[in-house]
Amino acid sequence: MATPRQPSGKSLFSLHYLETRLPEWQEEAAPLFAALHTLWHKAQQLGANWNEAQTEDEFVKPVLELLGWSYIPQVKNRSRGRVNRPDYALFADEAAKDAAYPHQGDDDAFYGRALAIAEAKYWGRPLSQKDASGRDAWKSDNNPSHQMVSYLVGTRCAYRTFQANLLSYKQTLDLWVSQHFGNAAALDFLETYPTDVLPALRGERKLSKPHQAAIDRARTLWQEKRFFHWDLEFPEVFIDLERRDWAENPGFDVVIGNPPYVRQEQLTPNKPWLRASFAVYHGVADLYAYFYERGLLLLRLGGLIGIITSNKFLRASYGGPLRRFLSAESHVKGIIDFGHAPIFEDADTFPTIAVLQRPPVEEFDAEAQTEICSFPREKLGRIDLSVYIKQYGFQVATSRFGSEPWSLERPEVDELMTKLRLNGEPLVQYAGAVPYRGILTGFNAAFLIDTATKDGLIQEDPTCAALIKSYLRGQDIKRWTPEWSGLWMILLKSSENHMWPWSGAGENAETVFAESYPALYRHFKPHEQALRKRQDQGRFWWELRSCTYYALFERPKLLYQEIQFHPAYGFDNTGYMTNNKGFLLSSSDGYLLAVLNSPLMWWYNWRYLPHMKDEALSPKGELMEVLPIAPASDAIRAEVEPAVQRLIVLTKAQREITSSVLDWLKVEFDIETPGQRLAELSSLEGDSFIREVAQRRPRSAGRLTPAGVQTLRRVYDEYVPTLRGNDAEAGRLEHQLADLVNEAYQLTPAEVDLLWQTAPPRMPITR
Repeated sequence: MATPRQPSGKSLFSLHYLETRLPEWQEEAAPLFAALHTLWHKAQQLGANWNEAQTEDEFVKPVLELLGWSYIPQVKNRSRGRVNRPDYALFADEAAKDAAYPHQGDDDAFYGRALAIAEAKYWGRPLSQKDASGRDAWKSDNNPSHQMVSYLVGTRCAYRTFQANLLSYKQTLDLWVSQHFGNAAALDFLETYPTDVLPALRGERKLSKPHQAAIDRARTLWQEKRFFHWDLEFPEVFIDLERRDWAENPGFDVVIGNPPYVRQEQLTPNKPWLRASFAVYHGVADLYAYFYERGLLLLRLGGLIGIITSNKFLRASYGGPLRRFLSAESHVKGIIDFGHAPIFEDADTFPTIAVLQRPPVEEFDAEAQTEICSFPREKLGRIDLSVYIKQYGFQVATSRFGSEPWSLERPEVDELMTKLRLNGEPLVQYAGAVPYRGILTGFNAAFLIDTATKDGLIQEDPTCAALIKSYLRGQDIKRWTPEWSGLWMILLKSSENHMWPWSGAGENAETVFAESYPALYRHFKPHEQALRKRQDQGRFWWELRSCTYYALFERPKLLYQEIQFHPAYGFDNTGYMTNNKGFLLSSSDGYLLAVLNSPLMWWYNWRYLPHMKDEALSPKGELMEVLPIAPASDAIRAEVEPAVQRLIVLTKAQREITSSVLDWLKVEFDIETPGQRLAELSSLEGDSFIREVAQRRPRSAGRLTPAGVQTLRRVYDEYVPTLRGNDAEAGRLEHQLADLVNEAYQLTPAEVDLLWQTAPPRMPITR
């Protein structure tokens, strides 16, 4: 066998095998791999019964011999014993092994002649042990992972020699990076020693105290931040060591990533460095965005990266820089979106897998295609992913993936989305108003109260009645018209927006507040500490944050929820306030309300708005502002407006009737919690209604009497026909409005069919 060329410090010695061993094995590769397979199969069957010595005799040594290694088993060090030596020193051939034998007592001389080292453990032993608390026992001498790293850096094999030679280069880069983490003197050091920074780092130059402190600080930061320089950690991938230059096409063939799910709030200390170092930086981008950029740039031209992350970047505004970078620097080969499927246990991450290629040439292929597949959560664990992709995946033009939000829809659906955008105008332009969020109190326990508390405050001090307003929670904002739950908000506006008796009182402001509204003062005073800690507060601790649009709550307005499980846009002209779980739009336009509640807009928003937990939609302000609203013709508006008004009337009537019946059941039959079935009274038949009442009554109430059953039938017959009649009329009006909205957007019959064929969950009506 020919003597192999030394690997020149290649840390994994891949060059040795690729250029020397593999060509020698070309003719005998099949028998070799068959022999390796036999050994592996034997180890799988019997390995659990082997101790460490048997594992070495039955598996490790035969594998090393098949691979062509010459080796010397672990030798004893006179001063340290055997435990600080790896199990094997590996040599290119017998001659190299024989030359090393005389030097077994000298670690540097002995391992300096080895190409590699090997360590064996008994079959099935974990490579990383845990202590009693369940944490990795990294620094334990008995921990295999720690042992192997210690051997690599503690023996003078090629790995250690090469890493030692790289140390000063790594320290130079550590210095450069450390300036972004508060090491202000680092840049001055590098500018002071532009040509002899390496000798300075090696201690061959006399340094000033600030410069030495900069080096020490960089080393401390390296320990804290674990700076990692890919080109120096994997020189065989990026550097042509023989030419002492960058490789012709440096980078990995493949990168596979599953970044940790770290929210942007936890990145604050690192944001100066991220801003300076990454093109994808955005102030609220999560950590995975930076993995995309780093992973892609670590590839050689033509290399591939497969990475699983949250899908939020596809649509979110913070994903804009990332989308722009990926569209410019990669070919999007494929995307598998899992939506809300629980890929990771106990983590609601909305995962997606993206496969990207670093283009082998700079020219973009206009004909390139991207494979798309949306994997439904109900199929998870029930069908092989590759089978599902083959059956349901489809191709789209790669050119669709630019800096704007990415669509993963089929071409025909994407075309309809585009048509809706072109046939509409931005919501703020159409309505002449922008959406505003409801009131954020910063401490709800003080400002949001129930009716009993409100009545007590007014009884104590009638003057505070004008400051207590009825308010809606997000769950109270319902389709067509809201449903108030009897809750109140103490509206103490900021002195920035309202002139109070205490606004100009300076240090005496609290005294003036106590004298002006004594009941409110006594209500707020126990919460003073928590109120002072609020980030959002007015000029004084008892005031709400500054808000310039209080007057809009008193005007007619459209309302919608911050978290949308259904299309629930409602009209209010009673002056309700809302908390921060609702949004308002100053408008009384019935046609606009019909569009927002339509099946077409729910279909559009399902694909346009970000998805939250349990597939709720998040109508973020900037996205709602540009929601496409098609102008209505006079004829369409003439039909829509009265239909919307009638639906509002019917909705209120249904709630009033249902509420009256439920209140009656509470008084007459002791039903405190009616449940969903009784709340949907019109869906029950008479006998089902009676059975549900019987089941909901407390056990102490006893069985229903014949008189009780007769009373229930009478009430059912009195109210349910009206409820069902209203339901039927509302259903006809809903379908009429859906057709009129489709007409306003100029949908063809084929496009209406497509709308329903691709309908998302929870459409407001059925076809």
